[in-house]
Amino acid sequence: MPRAHSPNSDHQLRNWRRCSKTGTMARYLLLAIALGCSLVVAPAFAQRLTDDAVRKLMIEESLSGYRGNCPCPDNLAANGSRCGGRSAYTKRGGGGLLCYPTDISPQMLEAYKKKHGMM
Repeated sequence: MPRAHSPNSDHQLRNWRRCSKTGTMARYLLLAIALGCSLVVAPAFAQRLTDDAVRKLMIEESLSGYRGNCPCPDNLAANGSRCGGRSAYTKRGGGGLLCYPTDISPQMLEAYKKKHGMM
């Protein structure tokens, strides 16, 4: 009488291991492809930003280092009032802050885009 194959026979176990290894390799291959695509797509995305979007990034970056409630005149103070003339921007020197798109000259915009690979 022929021997019945159990689900855990050596042949099936070898096939399972081979498929498991192949599946793992396939996952690594897909991961490598996805990573490669992201490296190609990211610079292309950065190049598609409009000048207005780049100005907004520059303003956000400028304000991210400020440690207070009133970097710009339009911000709100701790008591909820508008900062206005109490802001760091309106004080002598302006603290080097960028609050408005008009604060960014065409030269500043070009230098930022060049520095960040957006050209």
